[in-house]
Amino acid sequence: METFSQDSLAALLMAPNETLPLQPQAPPSQIVNDKISQYATEKLKYPLKLDLENTFLDTLLSPVEEMRRMLSRSLQEKVTIWGIPLLKDNRTDVVLLKFLKARDFQVDEAFDILRKTIVWRKEFNVDKLVMMSENDVENVMLIHAKDKEGRCEFNELRIATTQTFQDNYPQLVTKQVFINIPGRYMGFHKMISPFLRKRTKEKFAFASASESAETLLNNISPEHLPVQFGGLSNNNFDEDNKEFTNKDPATLITLKSRCKQAIEILVNHNERCLIRWELRVVGWEVKYCAEYVPRDECAYSIIVQKARKIFPSDEQVISSCFYTGCDCEGKMVLPIDNPTSNNKKVIYRSKVTLCHDNVR
Repeated sequence: METFSQDSLAALLMAPNETLPLQPQAPPSQIVNDKISQYATEKLKYPLKLDLENTFLDTLLSPVEEMRRMLSRSLQEKVTIWGIPLLKDNRTDVVLLKFLKARDFQVDEAFDILRKTIVWRKEFNVDKLVMMSENDVENVMLIHAKDKEGRCEFNELRIATTQTFQDNYPQLVTKQVFINIPGRYMGFHKMISPFLRKRTKEKFAFASASESAETLLNNISPEHLPVQFGGLSNNNFDEDNKEFTNKDPATLITLKSRCKQAIEILVNHNERCLIRWELRVVGWEVKYCAEYVPRDECAYSIIVQKARKIFPSDEQVISSCFYTGCDCEGKMVLPIDNPTSNNKKVIYRSKVTLCHDNVR
């Protein structure tokens, strides 16, 4: 086996599933020296373990080096992938490793998709696309926020396909959700699904129009999901009057069919307070009301919003507020009645703030 430079070896020691770093956190030589020191320290304690690790590393380096040789023979001009100049940067091995993992370390197959990726990026001028302004990018995708795991941004791709990601971005997509899929495309997806690798199929989710909101909520926190897709995030409000932002967490619950559930917002202040809340039910068709119940049993409950049935066409999100009086601890109660035969996703968030003299 051919000898590796410390920079190349350091690139391979990086976590293969992580996003490619723009700048290594430590010099490559330091990473390798730390690993060598660790091996030397543990060699006496775990000789068999270290031998197995070395054997695995040798097995890993061979296909990467073979890819390097094939790439050096075929490249006739400078090529950059994901911001990494191939063969000009010590992170080249990380890029090659992504393609190898996507093809189960079959060198010929991995090199074939790498070659096609280089051609595809040149034809579509991808390196220039990544330099587009934010408004231009909106024509290609909707970039909004992180998913529930905090790993990647939510994208609604309008021009991409499953095969494009599988071939040109191997091992880089954590989860891609396609929504509002027409029935004929769902049939097409089922037809080609057996030919996709299992690892690739796990990274994609397809949902028809009726299932889009629930599918997105299974992957994205409701405070980050835009209102038009079933969440609570709305970036079109007045900057000087932000009642709720993406930093205000929302709660997602399931309201079972033909059941009633009450959401409670506790008020533990004796001073005058302002209660704000946002609430939505995916698909609505439920009965809703709001009342304030003081803690004092001698006090009367206050009807804030009369009971009414809400349909999907009425409104997307209920946003309301209520001022309490002084010495009036209690709770805001939001009963929701689901008379339908389907379970409903309920999303809500609230905040209670003390009132000042300038607040009316």
